[in-house]
Amino acid sequence: MYALTPKERLQKYARHRFKNYKEMELHCGLVNGAVGTSSEVSMKNLIKVLEACPELSPDWLILGVGPMLRSLDQQKRISVAKENKEYEEAQIVEEVAEPTQPYKGKVKDEMITIPSSVLYALKQQLENKDAQIATLLQIIDANK
Repeated sequence: MYALTPKERLQKYARHRFKNYKEMELHCGLVNGAVGTSSEVSMKNLIKVLEACPELSPDWLILGVGPMLRSLDQQKRISVAKENKEYEEAQIVEEVAEPTQPYKGKVKDEMITIPSSVLYALKQQLENKDAQIATLLQIIDANK
């Protein structure tokens, strides 16, 4: 019996959840063609997909074991763990990221420096909000 590769499972999930591969690539922050045309999907891209799509089971995607989608209970546990981690990271960032002087841009193209830890924390917060919105939309769709 033929077992699907991780790329084929990713494509199957993309057909299930998104209109097309390009929509999935945009949603997950992948380069154009990462799902549809590349010969293999890298572990880095698989992780991006799993972070952006909390309903997708990593066991199914990577190993081909179990159901394609996680239960709502499993998704909630992951969401709570991520929120706790983000809260702890945000506390650290607040301590580190205090500016010494307010920014007063004098020229249009003036560069400013933002600590990478601040950018990372903001990116993580946005990704988690997107995941929460996706989960809520799924719950709403399931209750219709």
